Amino acid sequence: QTLKKFSSIEELQKFLGQSIVTRERLASALQESGTFYGGGAPPPSFLEKSPSGMGATLGSGPSAASPQADKSAVAPTVGPGYSTTNVQVANVDEPDFLKNDGKYVYILSGDKITILDAYPAENASIIIKAGIDIPQGQTLQNMFLNKDRLVIFYQDYSQDYVIPQYDYVPQPIYSPKTHIVVMDVSDKHDPKIVHDFKLSGNYNNARMIGDYAYLVTNSDLYDYNRPIVPYVMESSRLVARPDIYYFDNPEQSYSFTTVTSVNIFGQATDNSTIVSKSFLMDPSSTIYASENNLYITYQKYMPYNYYQSNSRDRFFNVILPLFPQSIQNEVKAINNDDTLSPSQKWDKTSSLLEDYYNHLPESEKTQLFDKIAKALADYDAQIQRDTQKTIIHKIAIGKNGTIDYISKGEVPGRLLNQFSMDEDGSKFRVATTSEYFSQYRNYRYNNVYVLDQNLKTIGSLEQIAPDEQIYSARFMGDRLYLVTFKQVDPFFVIDLSADQPKVLGKLKLPGFSNYLHPYD
Repeated sequence: QTLKKFSSIEELQKFLGQSIVTRERLASALQESGTFYGGGAPPPSFLEKSPSGMGATLGSGPSAASPQADKSAVAPTVGPGYSTTNVQVANVDEPDFLKNDGKYVYILSGDKITILDAYPAENASIIIKAGIDIPQGQTLQNMFLNKDRLVIFYQDYSQDYVIPQYDYVPQPIYSPKTHIVVMDVSDKHDPKIVHDFKLSGNYNNARMIGDYAYLVTNSDLYDYNRPIVPYVMESSRLVARPDIYYFDNPEQSYSFTTVTSVNIFGQATDNSTIVSKSFLMDPSSTIYASENNLYITYQKYMPYNYYQSNSRDRFFNVILPLFPQSIQNEVKAINNDDTLSPSQKWDKTSSLLEDYYNHLPESEKTQLFDKIAKALADYDAQIQRDTQKTIIHKIAIGKNGTIDYISKGEVPGRLLNQFSMDEDGSKFRVATTSEYFSQYRNYRYNNVYVLDQNLKTIGSLEQIAPDEQIYSARFMGDRLYLVTFKQVDPFFVIDLSADQPKVLGKLKLPGFSNYLHPYD
């Protein structure tokens, strides 16, 4: 599975045309959404006056209710101790709608940014409350704070009209976009917008490491014949068309997962301020970031008719071996007869088996049916185990905003959330829940896997807490604390000091736990 790069839009179109996605799926997508070409008008003017009496237009100075800034004042006094955003990994910031620096508090609400002078508390006051012009019905999602820079994220949509194939009535289509707004708040009374980047796709998640914000966006592919390739714009100027990378092995469906880094202190005229790369893969879901690497994950599923296509294998590999050898030999002889059509072969086979069934005593029929049911359940569970996995992509993120793909791996089961993943040195550890369902039997249990720097599994602990699922997980050094749930919460402590995990102990605790937090 070598990572490759498309050299042209034609090469991308050819690859998509040869993908495993069926023609029926493509036709359905085209019928529902028409030819999807995206685009749209440049973003509207960014600044608007707040309708409230306390509001102000960004860049217009302080509100009437707030005091003027003292330009000659010394650095503001910071509180003796203050809380920051609850993050999973030290030195890797996570976005939130509220940030503070020990002196000032920044709050996003609806379409407004509010800055408060919060210390000392007895003199707390609102400095400015300003509106940002975003589409109706949308909200400012979250932000980062780094020194005198705010990085704000929100989503936008453009609406276009297209005529579906062999139709004449234009149909509306919507193209999602994610905005990255970098704001200079060195003057709390007069914040300035430094950058307004617009990226194609839906916002997935973001992290900030040092002076760089890293963003993951997802762009669906609606038309495999005319795909919209990812883009980065600043205001109405096209900044970049990210390179698109892919694997030549097929996926069940495709979307563009784009990783973008932004130097939040970069100059407005410097194109190196923003770096972006796209990867053609299944739509990504959960991400994890360390100081050096970004991990993008998604669930791997098989198509609906996958198990139907395996019905012949199930019969010959699972059911037939449970019959007497003489019956097996007759069935094999029938199926080796080239003079018979497939339907004739099955008619003769089914007649043979029915005759055998009907001459069995009731007790033996029951025993045979039970054996078949159990064997099929085990077989189906193994098939699902081999096909329902979590795919993990590892991408190196450099100190200067570089983005370099490293490797791809997979583990059985599904992740609960970002806390089910952890990087420790060169190793990557994950905790998953495996669930397999069949007509006769259901399976559920939990697993821990240790992967090397190339995402190859080097250690595993499986079948933890059968019939339960993970409700919370927390990695701390060479320990994993795991809570599963069915009726009470079993609490596991798992040793990860070696490649092969092992359970150190467990407790059954009353109550319900869906989050674990370290306290030292």
